[in-house]
Amino acid sequence: MILKRIWETDTATYGVMIDDVPFAVTLELPWRNNRQDISCIPAGNYYCRKITSPKFGQVFQVINVPGRENILIHKGNIDEDTKGCVITGEMFERFFYKDKWWNGILRSGKGFKDLMERGGDGFRLDVINAMGGIV
Repeated sequence: MILKRIWETDTATYGVMIDDVPFAVTLELPWRNNRQDISCIPAGNYYCRKITSPKFGQVFQVINVPGRENILIHKGNIDEDTKGCVITGEMFERFFYKDKWWNGILRSGKGFKDLMERGGDGFRLDVINAMGGIV
């Protein structure tokens, strides 16, 4: 599978999950020197394995991220939901939530369900940056 990053702002990194065809969108934090809990992970090749998280239930864990641990792919809608992880959904959207406007993703449950079905017990994930100025 490929996570193709397509846009970055000062608060978020937006991408597309591809498994032969694009099937979900992603939201991560922006690049902040790979710092735990506040940065997206570096572009590279990783393995994702299915685990059970105490907080999120069944998710995929991205393993072998240099200098980082506990990177998950899970449901969420805004950059505050990521904490250095990758969240998935079906569409990018600007919406009003928690008394302010957010640029985030919607239909996270459906996008995540698609990933869980496609990912089996685990998969190789190639994270690539498809725009300038990131990582």
